[in-house]
Amino acid sequence: MGLYVFLHAHGTIPRMVRLITLVLTVFWVSSALAAPAPREKFHLYLLAGQSNMSGRGAVEEQDRTPHPRVFSLNAKNEWVPATEPLHFDKKIAGVGPGLAFAKAMADAEPDVVIGLIPCAVGGSPLSSWQPKAVDKATNTTPYDTAIERAKTAMKDGTLKGILWHQGESDCNEKNAPSYGNRLEQTLGRMRDDLGAPDACIVVGQLGAHIEAKSPWAKVVNTALENFPKRLAHCGFASAAGLKDKGDHTHFDSASQREFGKRYAAVMLELQSEPAPLKVNVWPDGLPDGKPLDQPEVEKVARVGHVSEPTLSVYLAPKEKATGAAVVICPGGAYSILAIEKEGVNVAHWLNDLGVAGIVLKSRLKDYPQPSPILDAQQAIRLVRENAKNWGLDEHRVGIMGFSAGGHLAAATSNADPIPLDVESYKRYNAINCRPDFTILVYGVVPQPGDKWVKGMYTAIQLSARTPPAFLVHAKDDKVPPQLSIDYAAALKKLNIPVEIHLYDEGGHGYGLGQSGGPIASWPEACAAWLKTRGVLERK
Repeated sequence: MGLYVFLHAHGTIPRMVRLITLVLTVFWVSSALAAPAPREKFHLYLLAGQSNMSGRGAVEEQDRTPHPRVFSLNAKNEWVPATEPLHFDKKIAGVGPGLAFAKAMADAEPDVVIGLIPCAVGGSPLSSWQPKAVDKATNTTPYDTAIERAKTAMKDGTLKGILWHQGESDCNEKNAPSYGNRLEQTLGRMRDDLGAPDACIVVGQLGAHIEAKSPWAKVVNTALENFPKRLAHCGFASAAGLKDKGDHTHFDSASQREFGKRYAAVMLELQSEPAPLKVNVWPDGLPDGKPLDQPEVEKVARVGHVSEPTLSVYLAPKEKATGAAVVICPGGAYSILAIEKEGVNVAHWLNDLGVAGIVLKSRLKDYPQPSPILDAQQAIRLVRENAKNWGLDEHRVGIMGFSAGGHLAAATSNADPIPLDVESYKRYNAINCRPDFTILVYGVVPQPGDKWVKGMYTAIQLSARTPPAFLVHAKDDKVPPQLSIDYAAALKKLNIPVEIHLYDEGGHGYGLGQSGGPIASWPEACAAWLKTRGVLERK
């Protein structure tokens, strides 16, 4: 008892308890370092970017205390209990957001084990995060090394997500304006190279201390904040209120721990998104052709060589659902489909409005027209046929298209029904395949006599049966805005309701407005139009 009182008085007991806990934890996992948990229960997260991901915060006692279900892949590609510093890019590596993130994820999911894959490299610009690129400052290959380490880890577990914090080295006149586009390519490629197209990605905001140093930091932060509009299953973690450690560059330890919790909150929200209902458009085979000899290709969130059209049905949450639905036609010049930026992400936006978003993966130029139009008409029919089962109103089914998808949407809005002669499909001939309203975003919508009528871009002949439309175009678009202007004028001439929004700048392919600026306001304008049309009324 006297010894206990002496040790307690000198603070030795708490330290001994922590030491014993650490020893027991290491002993407990020592026989399972190669695979800390069954593969399906071992959730992996890749930590990538530059110094604020690898961490430069001062390591304190709480950062050295391991969590029994959090592990990290060390420099030797061994699984060890995760403690700070996780990274080993530089000798000054310290507290980053990774460990706090992992502990929060483990606490939220008590039946899984978390595995971290530290790969961030301090000072690395986005150009260093490309295949075969060498980061000159560290003489490392950030991208290739990250892919290699992640694949090693994936032998033991399942990659669930990627945490990204980077951009400080791109806050300059040369790199900042194109940062969003380049990051989309980089992280999209990373998913492809890892064979993990559904892995959730969370990007983190640069700190206010970086914006105070460089006016270009705001440009990079705008790209980061809008990044979830570019790829599906992506989120943004805010750095609002977080502080630097006094060097005007790196977050302090407390801020990094808070940042990690914010990353976890966004990741959990992404992972809670319900999976869409998958529907085969032609379950008994194509009615007008045969499947392609070459397989379908999916790369950097784009799909090509489609010969089995499908619908991905994203129903709105019950508390928001209005019963309305929109079939979404992604663009891609009839060569590919920008299935995430102009499909899945648009469906999520519609869901927020209470509208079901139904992404159509249609056939492309591998098949001649009117095969893609036939796919779109059948999509409308399938929505109406399943309206009761899906809680939808068959009289409020619209169609929406981007670029070439805008052509498909407009053509479907105006084409006569294409008869189905295959016996198993004949019953669909009795279902109306013309949508109730149309949304065209930088659409390629040529009318008879227009020079854009060529190849897959067939002429679109409007009539009194053409549904009301909402159109968006930028004046500096490579696809002439006059196409949308002419479409709107033709509707007005027919006394059909139409609203067109023209923006001075925006170019082409801006989706929901991921580049920011005035063009990013078009979804809000579209929502207002849908409201005036009664589409957003709950019935």
